[in-house]
Amino acid sequence: PNAPHNHEANSTAWYTPTSFSPIPVGSSSAPSEESPEDDEFNESSESENEIWESVKYIEGLIEGELERGVELGRVVVGGFSQGCAVSVLLGLAGRWKGEIGGVVGLSGYLPRGRRAWEGREELRKGRVAKQGVEGEGKEGEIRMRVFMGHGTRDMLIPMRVFRDARERVKYTVGEENLESQEYEGLGHTASGRMFRDMCGFLENIVPE
Repeated sequence: PNAPHNHEANSTAWYTPTSFSPIPVGSSSAPSEESPEDDEFNESSESENEIWESVKYIEGLIEGELERGVELGRVVVGGFSQGCAVSVLLGLAGRWKGEIGGVVGLSGYLPRGRRAWEGREELRKGRVAKQGVEGEGKEGEIRMRVFMGHGTRDMLIPMRVFRDARERVKYTVGEENLESQEYEGLGHTASGRMFRDMCGFLENIVPE
């Protein structure tokens, strides 16, 4: 962990899960045309199982924090590269989809697969249904906010993959709940500007 974990309810806990095998990023598709017949389901079952195991692990950590009295709205998950994939999937299709405080995804992608698509569709349809009741375009139908950042010179996860993931995230949570940044000339790494933007995002969604 990046910081010690104690048992005070107001403490900050940082968890860094171990890495797993690389997961194929798949090909691009138009979010508005997603369906079981499209390539949304092109993730191999082996890769899908691996990433959901990681999601399950993080959910176990979250459950432990909730038992200690931490509010779900103050929980943020985030990661870089594959960690981004796990974090975004957890926030959009996991046990507490749309209910945690926020998701940070850096230099990563959004995994595909039937379970991921179905979870995101459930969140999206719930959000749209609330909009219909409370007024079209009303901000705040879900509490969770998402920050995504990516370097324009990332050769491992190309910009087309990031932009595809960003569109699918926006399609799921709504444009008002998504903040994204592209970093000119940055490769598959983080930068001071990226971290500053991330910290500004966190300060907004999880105030003191």
